[in-house]
Formats: sequence, C-alpha cells, structure tokens
Amino acid sequence: VPKNKQERQEQQTPGVSPSENHENEIELEQEIGEQEQQVPQVPGQPRNAQDGNNEDGLPHELEEEEEEPVDLQPVRNVPARRTARSTRRSTRRSFPQEVEVLPKRPRQHVLRYDAHLPSTSQALTSESRINTPGSYIHEVKTIFDKKDAEETEENSETDAGLARIIDNRLICIVIGDRDIDHPRIKVVREYQARLPKNCREAYRGQQKGSSWLQGKIGHPGIPIKKFSSANTGKFGQSNEGWSVQSVFKSETPDHVWVLFIGWDSTTMELKHISEIEQTAPEMVKKLEMKSEFWKQVEKMYKEKGTLDSIEIGFAREQFVKKDMVNDPSNRYWLYQDLSFFHTKIQEDYGLGAVHYVCLKEEMVAPPKYTYTPHNVMNQYVFEKCKTISDGYQKKLENAFKKRTTESKGSGRNGGGCETPHTCKCNIVFETLFRRNPKHQQWDCLRFQHNADGLLEFPAEFDTNNRRIVIECTDACGCSMNCPCRPLQQVRRNPVFLFYNFPMNQFGLKTGVPLREGDLIFEYTGELIWELERQKIRGRNSSYDADCNVLGEGFIISSWKIGNVARFMSHSCNPNAIFVTTYVQKSSRDPVIPRIGVYALRDIKIGEDVTIAYWNKDDMPLKGDVKCLCDPECPRYLVTETD
Repeated sequence: VPKNKQERQEQQTPGVSPSENHENEIELEQEIGEQEQQVPQVPGQPRNAQDGNNEDGLPHELEEEEEEPVDLQPVRNVPARRTARSTRRSTRRSFPQEVEVLPKRPRQHVLRYDAHLPSTSQALTSESRINTPGSYIHEVKTIFDKKDAEETEENSETDAGLARIIDNRLICIVIGDRDIDHPRIKVVREYQARLPKNCREAYRGQQKGSSWLQGKIGHPGIPIKKFSSANTGKFGQSNEGWSVQSVFKSETPDHVWVLFIGWDSTTMELKHISEIEQTAPEMVKKLEMKSEFWKQVEKMYKEKGTLDSIEIGFAREQFVKKDMVNDPSNRYWLYQDLSFFHTKIQEDYGLGAVHYVCLKEEMVAPPKYTYTPHNVMNQYVFEKCKTISDGYQKKLENAFKKRTTESKGSGRNGGGCETPHTCKCNIVFETLFRRNPKHQQWDCLRFQHNADGLLEFPAEFDTNNRRIVIECTDACGCSMNCPCRPLQQVRRNPVFLFYNFPMNQFGLKTGVPLREGDLIFEYTGELIWELERQKIRGRNSSYDADCNVLGEGFIISSWKIGNVARFMSHSCNPNAIFVTTYVQKSSRDPVIPRIGVYALRDIKIGEDVTIAYWNKDDMPLKGDVKCLCDPECPRYLVTETD
C-alpha cells in the first residue's frame, strides 16, 4: 500500500485474581531497564511514540550496512513458572491423562503440584544439554538478524510455491554440534527465537525505531521497537510502498485502518477498501474471515445470554477507534503483533493464521512462549530417534521383500490411498505396531483416513488404548495430494487463541467449520526422552503429551516452545483427540514422534476446540477444583490427593 509522508480451559482455582496472570511484570521491568540503554535518545526528550513529532535523535539517513544482530538476553534465575498459571490450568492438578496417547501411568510419576520450582538454568551448560537425557529448553534468546527477515519473491499461493513449501518444510530442529546430512533437518548450536522472512521493515524498526514498546520485551521473537510518526520524514520515504501488517474495520463506511509492518499505530492510515483490495487482497480475505468469525461468536454469546458481559471487548474487536490509533502502548497492539508474527511462522510452513483475542475490558497480558510449527530436540534425543528409525527401516525392508502388494496386509485392505494396490501402510502397521494378542496392554489401535482425507473412528474405542495413524510415504506410489498424508500437506485452517475472562482462561476457537475426522493441527514442542520423569527438575510437566507408541519415554513438551495446540481446553465431552502419527515422506527421513489433533465430531465456526485430559470415571464428584467444562458438570479435577 503506498504510504504518504506525513488457559484450553485453564481450569484455574476459583478465586485466582486476574492480576496473577501478570506474574512476569517485575521481571519485565527489570528487562526493560537493561534494554533502555540501547535506544537512541535526545537528552530531555521522552521515548514513546505518543510524544508526537518530537525529534528522536536518530540519523537522517537510513544506513544500509550490515548491523550486528540484536541479542536479547533472557532474565536469569527466574523460577520456572512463567506460564504455569497465566496460560494453563491450575497448578494443583496433574497432567491430564486423556491427553496422552497411551494408557495412564501412576499419578505420582506425573504430578507437579507446586509451580514454584527452582530454576535449573545454572545447573546445565549448553554443552551438557546437548547430550543429556534429562535436559530441556528452559530459556530462549531472541535474535534480530537482518538475514532472517529478508524479502523473497516466492508466491506461496501458486502450485509451484506450495510445492516449495512442502519440499523445504523442516522435519525438526536439532540442538547440537554435529552435522546431520539431511536437507530438511536443521542443526543449531543454541535454539533461538528469530524474525520470520519477509519482515525486513520489522527489523529496521527494531534497529532504528523510536517507539519503545515496553510490553514486548518478554515475548520471544517479537520486536520491542518500531518506527513512529516521528520517524516518517527520515525513514518513511519509499518508492516501493510499505508492507501491510493488518487491516481493521473503522467506523467510517467502506474504509479500513491499515497497520504497517515495523510501524506503530500512530502511523496507521485510513484507506478506502477498494484500494486495499487492489494492493493487499490477502489482507481483505483475512478481514472477511474474521468478520464471519465474530458474527458466529456474537450469535453464540447471545444464545447463552452473556453478550453484555463482553460488550466493550467485543466492540474493540469489531472496530478500531481513533483513540486506539493514538495509543501504541495499548495491549491490543501487542495482541496484533503476536498474531502477525506467529501467523508468518505458520504461513512459511504452509499452515493457517493465528489470532490472539482478549474480550476483557482491561486486557490481560498475552501468553509468553516461543512459537514453533515443528518439534525441537537436543542431539541426544535425535540420535535415539535415529536408532529407532534405522531399526524400523531394516524391519520394513525385510517385510517388503517377503510380501507383494497383493498379499495380506497390503494397502488395498483399507484406507483412502490414491494407489491402494501399491500402498505400504498396512505392511508398516503389521510389521512395526501390531502387538502380540496375548499381551493386551500393548494393543495399538490403528485409525485410517478415507478418500476424503477424514480420519475414521471405530463406533466405540477405549481412549486409554494406544492409537496411531500411519501416513503414506513415497514408497506407496501416491502423490503429496493423497488423502492419507494430511500432516505432510498444506493446511490453512485459522484458529483464534481466545481469552475468556469470566473463567480466567485462554482457549482455542476454530475460524472455519471442521468435519468429524479433520486434522485440526499438530501438537508441537520440545521432544524429550525421559524414562523417569523425576530426572528432570524444575520443568512444568503439565504441558507434556506422551507419544510412546514410537518408543518408550518420548514426550512432547510445549512448556517453553510450542504452537496453539498447547491452549486446548479440557472438556468431559471433548470434540478433539490426540493421535500419534507415523510420518515419513521418504525412506531417507528419520521417523520423529509426532502428534496430530483430530476432530471427533463436526465443529462449528467459533466453537471451542477441546480434548479430555481425564476419563470421566477418574474424576471425583467431590474435590477442591471444580471442572468448568460445562455449568452442569458435576465433576472435579484430579489433584494430588485423588
């Protein structure tokens, strides 16, 4: 657009004050004090963008030479509880067992009763973490590097662009010091939060901007500085125009407010919708999607008779007013930045948009975590996966030699593969995961996709049983469009991370209607190998999801890093389920434990996405923490004493 000059249902303990959701404020102020010395400042002048057109003391010409990456060091010695209460369930309960993809373990092995755990940040050096089974990511640095944010010419909407996304999509990131000969496995010495590509103006704003956004210091990968209206004369002249971050409805008919990447709200412009349709059509599509979402949400709140309780927050999401434009410190803009940068990460991976929403009049601080669309692991864990994967490959090579595609166990016996007569999925399941019928505790349910790509569930199945989906590989002879390869494909389903203040919780709502059997998203985080959870001290295990079908001891933890799946709410009548997924695009790829989240029934636009963390029979009818999944639910959450 040309620019002119000028807590998933957190299930928190009733009575918890909303102010406790801001447990990092003191830490935040400390970090801000450490960072303020980096901001160029004219003596006697205020720092913030709302100071109008005051000179900011920055040079009159933008220097294009390579700057050193900005390294935001995290605060040290902070108790490992940053998100235990603000984005998750009560600290008094154990990790719900229904989340896990295997039979439940004794509760004493998974409980983390007290969130005030000592930090282990000084106990493990970066070298020891790489090769230690009981290590984990407990802090993430933010690095702003110009190379990360460079503009590209790729168009992800074309067939060629989509093919590039699929071909280049990372399998995982490995934290280590040894090279791995695989183009889709990235090795890093230290895991860091970085800007996504095509965000060069955000990088420039971080380097040269005068708008000091104090609330952003604790959010990994999110810039803490932007250009303001005071900077337009020096940095706002561009023949190419400014890149649009987002557009918002205004109170002026047929006009929208336009927010630009790297520039704060004081530089927003009111544009006619027809101009945006020509210059940024994808933003108009997102605005239309959000409008439809809010229409459905409004209908749901009216049916419940609770719309009045969110009237101010709801109006804020409908229209951006002038007073908000003039206030870049408003938390609303932090929510918009999280939405934008996390969506960019998703889109680079071929996934849908993420929108952060708070309907409370006084908006609470959004959750702090590092966003990742794929799993991250240390070198030791990757080598464990590689050993298991190599063993799988040897077994499969022998099985393929013994069987022809017409023999028992071939793909034609079920599933919706494009090439059923050459599909190898049945052989994979029979060879690797079919258990001895004499040992029922090892039984593993296999779910299959139909020709529409929907997962088919048995009429009745024990949710305590292990369950798995075998996705097609290149060996099956099918294309990437095969219905049996959903985790490998581009999926653009938008989701809304929704703060519902009457219950003090963050949860998830879907932005599109979902069918029973649809893959909603993947549960991502740090892959940990841990046969005895007590080995890892100071880690919040309430974010753990077991995936032991692919090997004993594997856990995906979204405590410090993860994606939107970490916010799914608990329900005694859930509409989604976790399923361990066997994914291998080609035989060269190592098999990395992954978990897909599938819809158990049809889900409407604006409806919460929920999973059951316990079997209802395991939940007591008396207790300390009431289950809030439904006003009529009589159950209480499982705690240490149950």
